[in-house]
Amino acid sequence: MKCQHIDSLSGKQCGAHSLRQSDDNLCYFHTTDPEVVARRVASQRQGGSKGTTTMIESVANLDDIRLILSDVISQLRSKKKMTRDEVFKLRSVGYVCNVLVKVIDISEIENRIQNLEKNLLPNGSRERW
Repeated sequence: MKCQHIDSLSGKQCGAHSLRQSDDNLCYFHTTDPEVVARRVASQRQGGSKGTTTMIESVANLDDIRLILSDVISQLRSKKKMTRDEVFKLRSVGYVCNVLVKVIDISEIENRIQNLEKNLLPNGSRERW
């Protein structure tokens, strides 16, 4: 028997099979049975905590980016099947890391130029040659 839940937005009936021992003819996701709900919540928590990635609070240098990219590469090379969203997120992280590498490089060059100007120009003026 199909789940009797009707979506409030679309008005369509849920297409999943209802639970066999369910009195309300609802599926695993729509049932109000407290035992099933507790199992479902526990499963969702457990599933959400599996496969966690390296979490770095902030990215301050190339070593942080290296750690993130190595984690991304490991996830992409793993044998587990990924959803399109997961692959998209990993590719986005890779792209952002590439941008950060460029920003860090430019920042280091800018700092070196400022140090040279400080040492070469009299009174720390910013005159150009």
